[in-house]
Amino acid sequence: MKINKIHKPMNTLYDNKQPKVYDIVMVYCRYCQEKMEIHVHHSLGKFEHFQLINLPERIAKHLNTREIHCSHCYKIFVLEKDTKDSKTDYHLKLDCSNIGPGMESWYEDAIPKYSNELYS
Repeated sequence: MKINKIHKPMNTLYDNKQPKVYDIVMVYCRYCQEKMEIHVHHSLGKFEHFQLINLPERIAKHLNTREIHCSHCYKIFVLEKDTKDSKTDYHLKLDCSNIGPGMESWYEDAIPKYSNELYS
C-alpha cells in the first residue's frame, strides 16, 4: 500500500474550511460611547447586523447572558437576559467583580457595626 504524503489526513480533529455563521448585535458603551459588536453564533446566521433594542426573537433566543469587553475604554460589561411573557429584555451592567472596595476600606474601623446612640 502506497501512502501519498501530499494531502493532509481527514479526521474528526481536522478544522472545517467552512466559516462559522453568526449574526452581529451592536451595543454602545456607556462610558466611551463607542460601538461594541456581539457575535451570536447559530445555524441560521447570515452575518446580519441588529441593534440590541427591538431584537428579533430568532436572534434573542440565541443571545444569552455573557461578558462584553469594550476595546476602547477596556471596561467589562455583563449583558443579562430577562425573559418575560412575550418579549426578551436585556440589561447592560458594568462588571464590578474585580473592582476593589475603594475608600470604604479606609473607614471600616471608624464606622460602628451597631450603636445605641440617637442620630439627629
